[in-house]
Amino acid sequence: MQKRVRGSTLLRYIQIAMFCILATGCSAFRFPGVFKIDIAQGNIVSQEALDQLKPGMSRRQVLFVMGSPMLTDTFNNNRWDYYLSYQNGAEAPEKRHITLYFDNYKYTHYTGDIGEPLSFEKLNNLNNKGKEKEKKGKEAAQ
Repeated sequence: MQKRVRGSTLLRYIQIAMFCILATGCSAFRFPGVFKIDIAQGNIVSQEALDQLKPGMSRRQVLFVMGSPMLTDTFNNNRWDYYLSYQNGAEAPEKRHITLYFDNYKYTHYTGDIGEPLSFEKLNNLNNKGKEKEKKGKEAAQ
């Protein structure tokens, strides 16, 4: 009788350990109070930067305007890729992809879409607007 009790107790401990291991691996399982950081990876490309690009610009000029590309295609030297992935905490990642094309080392065109501003760009815009209002308020007070 004692062996049976020990076996069922050991089985219970194994079941609890397996549940804990499996529960920590589930993405739906969230520990309360745990802060998830914002993760931005890649190149931040703005519509203003894309508007500055003109066909016939040299690679060096494009590099000055856009910054270093995230990827340069090894097999196609006439293409630069700019990727951006931004994940705000536990939310789904937001992604952008812009591709610049060159012909004979001169910029020709780009593909991709800037789309809606990403979450952190919206926050930066709100912060900048708040600072502008604060500055105007100080100027009006003087």
